[in-house]
Amino acid sequence: MPRVTELLNQIFEWVQQYNSEEWHKVNLDPGLTIEEIQSYLEGKSFTLPTEIIELY
Repeated sequence: MPRVTELLNQIFEWVQQYNSEEWHKVNLDPGLTIEEIQSYLEGKSFTLPTEIIELY
């Protein structure tokens, strides 16, 4: 598992464990899929590092 994804999963587990009122304001729902990101990047003159794609 990529390091960024592993860290995000650890944060998510910690949030669930401590389930404070403040953390309810944080949205940790899954974002875009790899396919959605690749589709968006088609034809663009730049690429995104793997770590950035994992964050999205």
